[in-house]
Order: sequence, then structure tokens, then C-alpha cells
Amino acid sequence: MNSSDRSKGRSLLFKKVRMKSRERTSILLYALMVYTVLQFFWWSYLIFDLYHDIFLLQGTLAELSEGESVVQIKEELTKKRWMIIGEGGVFLSIIILGFYLVLRARKREFSLAKQQTNFILSVTHELNTPLAAVKLNLSTLLQRKLGDEGRVKLLKMSSYETDRVIRLVNNILTTSRLESKGYKLNKTNIDLKNHFQAYLDQYSSQFKRNLNVHFDVHNSFTTDVTALEIILYNLVDNAVKYSEENQSVDIQFVQKNGILEIMVTDRGKGISENEQPQVFKKFYRIENEETRTTKGTGLGLYLVYNFVDILKGRITINSSEMGTVFTVSLPEQ
Repeated sequence: MNSSDRSKGRSLLFKKVRMKSRERTSILLYALMVYTVLQFFWWSYLIFDLYHDIFLLQGTLAELSEGESVVQIKEELTKKRWMIIGEGGVFLSIIILGFYLVLRARKREFSLAKQQTNFILSVTHELNTPLAAVKLNLSTLLQRKLGDEGRVKLLKMSSYETDRVIRLVNNILTTSRLESKGYKLNKTNIDLKNHFQAYLDQYSSQFKRNLNVHFDVHNSFTTDVTALEIILYNLVDNAVKYSEENQSVDIQFVQKNGILEIMVTDRGKGISENEQPQVFKKFYRIENEETRTTKGTGLGLYLVYNFVDILKGRITINSSEMGTVFTVSLPEQ
């Protein structure tokens, strides 16, 4: 059994244990809720019965004496009953609201736990794949006598895979800095076309994907270059992951009136309207991690959304079955 099979086996075992634990918790919680409600109605019945007995006793005493009339006693009993019904209704509402809040919090915690588990599995996979490739390339270099061309090819492949690991680690570290409010803008004036054409050419060469890049820019642009690179890389990487290998990705830069607009278009299956608001959440993946066919950790679009917000811009999604367009609009800093 190889490491991949063992990893899948461990993940399936962990999933089964997690499901059993969740089922036991659900049964216990619902049993407690049913027991509490039944006890509420039982005690309500006992109180009504007690007041009824008191009413009968007071009525008998009234008949034997010249005190309160039976009518007055009955009116008093009716008031007390309505008081019990009102207070009981408030108490029951509080019980139901409390259970609803507990169930909602529980659902949210399970959802977060599932996302974090998927994140750990995805990070493990994303780290294992390039590291295994680097190890294989180095073993080949050590065990075989290769010409200069073969050595250069393997070293380039190893360098590309190492870059993947570095980007993954940087995404995780950047996420941590964002959440701890530790990221500070570093404004720089750059030539958009020269800077990002080289950046995208390197990406296209490294991942062997056709990127159709169009620049409609006239001036330099002042912004945080690191933030802009993270936005662009993760948008392009997301578009590449959700497109077929023979499909190209369109990237357009438009600069107008102090606003930079970046449009990244893929030709994937699209994103449903229900999922569009969710894709910018941390760890969110459209596919289940244990059955996924695409790479990723669920951090890319989360970083995009947060850096767009830091740069005081906005991001929109226009998606259909023909593909998805992410549009980012950023003001000059």
C-alpha cells in the first residue's frame, strides 16, 4: 500500500469516527430537548391540577362561611390560570429559542470543523505532491547519468515544484498576518504592463497553460505590488484549476480615471448563485475535499477578497455554464 492509499484510508477512518461522534451528539441533544419540553408540559399540568384542587377547597369553605363568594374565587382562579399560561408561554419560548441557538451554533461549529479538516487534508496533498516530485527528480539525478539537457530539465521541474510549496506556505503565512492585522501596505509606483506581462509569462511557461493577456493601460500605477500580485496570482490560479487543460484563460487589464480593472475569465463549469457568496470564505471549497478533482486549499479567493478590501476596491462574479468572470476594481493608492 503506497502513501496515497494510506492517506485515503486514514481520512476515511477519520470521517467515519467524526460522523459517529456527530450522530451521538445529535441524538443526545434532541433527546434532551424532547425531555425538557415534555417535563414543561407535565409540570404545567400539575400546577393546573393543583390550582383546581385549591379552587374546589376554597369553594367548599365559601359555602360553609360568609367569606368570598364562589364566583369571586372562580374569577381569581381564571386570572391565575391565564398568568400561568402567559409565564409558561414565555418560558417555553425561551427554551425553544435556546435550543435553536444551540443547534445553529452546533451546525456552524461542525461546518467550520469540516472546512478545517478539508484544509488540513488539502494542505497535506498540496505539499506531498510537489515534494514527491522533487524527491523523484533528485533521485533520478543521483542514480542516472544524464546529459546537460536532462539535468537542466529535471532541475527546472524541481524549481517549479519548489515554487509551488513556497506559494502555498506564503498563502498560509499571509492569511495569518491578515487575521492578526499584521499586514501593512507598501505603496509603490509600477509599470503595469512590463511588470505583470513578465509575471504572467512565467506562470504560463511554468504550468504550460495558455494565458490570453490584454493590457489597456496608459500610465504607471501606484499600489501595493505584493497585494496586487497575490490578487492576480490567486485569480489566475483559480481560473486554471477550474478549466480544462486545453482551454485558455483570458486576463484583461484596463486603467481608466485612476481605477485599475482586472478581469480574469475561465471556461469552466461556472459557479452557482447559491455558492457565489461562499467562495470568498476561508477554507471554502466547491467540491468535497475527499472527492475533489481540483487542487487548492480554499485560501486563494479568501486572500483575494481580503486584499481587495485592504486596497479599498471591489470584486464581482459573473458566472454561467460557459465559464466565470472575476472582475476586480482597484483605486490608485
